[in-house]
Amino acid sequence: MPQAFEIGESFHKTSLECHEEQIKENLNHIDELSLNCIEHLEDKIEGLGNGRVIIQQDFNNLETKLQEGCAQIAGLQRKKMRHNDKISLARFKISTLELVIEDIQFHHQSNMKSLFGYNS
Repeated sequence: MPQAFEIGESFHKTSLECHEEQIKENLNHIDELSLNCIEHLEDKIEGLGNGRVIIQQDFNNLETKLQEGCAQIAGLQRKKMRHNDKISLARFKISTLELVIEDIQFHHQSNMKSLFGYNS
């Protein structure tokens, strides 16, 4: 049984040693990166931040245009309502005139009948 423990322990050390080795390799790789490369990465990161600003500005512009469009639609709807009101008023006046004409025709026929002595 002690031998199994020793195998597990040595395996555990090997695993730790592997991690340490990977860490050393990563650190060496980072050390090898040139200053230009690092600056280039920084510029890219900064560009991403600027991209967010541009996207936000585009969103704000679109939102403003949407609000302007909504205001235009509301204005057109008000004009349409006024136009519809004018049409309704014109129809009412036409109906009233038609009734007046019918009334005049009725009285005219009545007057003609009484003038010529017709009785219905």
